[in-house]
Amino acid sequence: MVVRITHSKVSGRAQGSDPQRIYGNHWDEDHVVEGLDIGSDVQAHDATLDAISGKALDGTGDIVLSSTLAGYQPVDSDLAAIAALTTTAYGRSLLTLANAAALAAEVDSFFLTPAEGDAAYQPLDSDLTAIAALATATYGRSLLTLANATALAAEVDSFFLTPTEGNAAYQPLDSDLTAIAALTTTSYGRAFLALADAAAARTALGLGTAAVKNTGTSGNTVPLLDGNNTASGTWDLQQAGSFAVPLVLTSSNADAVQGPILKLLRSSASPAANDVLGAVLFQGRDSAGGFPIYGTMFVNVIDPSDTSADGEYVFQATVNNAPVNVARISDGMQVGSPTGGYKGAGSINASDVYNDNVALTCMGLAKEFIDSGRVDLSKWDAMVPDIIVPARQQHKPVVVETGKTEKNSRKEPDGSITLFNTGKPERVHLHEWTPIYDEEGNGVDAVFEPVYEVETIPEQRIKRKHVVAHKFRDMLNDGFDPRDPVKYLAKLKTDEALPGMPTQAEWAMRGHNGIPQSELFMRKWLAMEMLALVVMDHEGRIAALEKPRTKLS
Repeated sequence: MVVRITHSKVSGRAQGSDPQRIYGNHWDEDHVVEGLDIGSDVQAHDATLDAISGKALDGTGDIVLSSTLAGYQPVDSDLAAIAALTTTAYGRSLLTLANAAALAAEVDSFFLTPAEGDAAYQPLDSDLTAIAALATATYGRSLLTLANATALAAEVDSFFLTPTEGNAAYQPLDSDLTAIAALTTTSYGRAFLALADAAAARTALGLGTAAVKNTGTSGNTVPLLDGNNTASGTWDLQQAGSFAVPLVLTSSNADAVQGPILKLLRSSASPAANDVLGAVLFQGRDSAGGFPIYGTMFVNVIDPSDTSADGEYVFQATVNNAPVNVARISDGMQVGSPTGGYKGAGSINASDVYNDNVALTCMGLAKEFIDSGRVDLSKWDAMVPDIIVPARQQHKPVVVETGKTEKNSRKEPDGSITLFNTGKPERVHLHEWTPIYDEEGNGVDAVFEPVYEVETIPEQRIKRKHVVAHKFRDMLNDGFDPRDPVKYLAKLKTDEALPGMPTQAEWAMRGHNGIPQSELFMRKWLAMEMLALVVMDHEGRIAALEKPRTKLS
């Protein structure tokens, strides 16, 4: 390589005597060595490299240049790194080793060959590495000296059970027990595990005897609500609260046929006339705590013949603590207990309409009255039949007195002592337990049922009077006499009504609905009879006027 040095300026110094030497004191910042960069293209001066190369440098620090730089090491990064080290003579001697074998021989005493390593050391193993990371104890390391599994089992025998011992002392693994173990149990729930039998479990659950019954549609079974059931006991449906509805029958049928249907069947083997069929009783408390029947609806058999069966509805109401037939409906309607029975479909026979099927008004034209002006009330009252309530039987609640009474005493002013009871007993409807038996005759349950007794009520006869006959006699007692036209016309003008008919004052007193139609009918009949008496009187007077007179001679 040729190096050309350009002298741009040499400040105040004479050139050296040797033209191939550049003296150090000749350089300044304006001198450039063209073509080479010291430190990059050529090695900077280093004493170590001087020693390696074995060349002595000019003691003045000057660099001797030649036209080819022969004998110098080109710049190298490895040599630069080596130059940065503080090397030793031994280290530098390693650079003189011929090959790897020489290097291995140099360190042979410090290493093992693979064969020597296999013989002297445990091969590398991840488990041993993990063990080496542990802080082992003397006891733990002693376990490594055990001969076999039997020795290990003997070491821990006191801490474990053999399979035989485990089966004797512990519950075998079970999926159900595992599932139970996963639960957060309560003391209540765990108490069930200690119950002795099914009966104890039913008691703990509050179950009654229905829990051990089969389902069915009749007999001693729990009824199926989606089937047709037959019950032989009393069902007491109880409901509290206003407008409570303990029983609802619902039909969702969209056609026009009647429904739902409530069927009351009396399956008698010997049906007969006057048999009382199903009844609906209306009961309530009375002031003493009893449960009287205030009203009843039932059906009687009139004729049980299979070709001409007849029946009737009967409506009863309690009047003065006694049931009274207020109406009957069959081939017509009877109100009360009138004589004559049914008058045909659409008709009404009642004491105030048909008046017991007897014509009761004709006392105004009776010969007795025309001749004497008197009215025999006993005769006319006898024409009115009594009201007859037939003998009957009814179920009457058995009422008992409950409540506590206490005996007390009171000292009277005279010094005597009076004993008396305090506290008012309460009268309640008696209930009793009715046992229920299974097919074998064993008692299995009981029903708390109300107790009734059969009460026979004898025939009742209620006396009546002829109301219009009494009204007619009252008019006569007041000075009225329909046989006298003057009195008749005077009363007509005073009452502003036909004599015998209600006056305005009577209408105001009794009201337009207070006078029965039958009374109006009979009073109208009587008024016509009294008017007929006036006509008869006038007819007599006219006849007398028309009679020829005898001429006087």
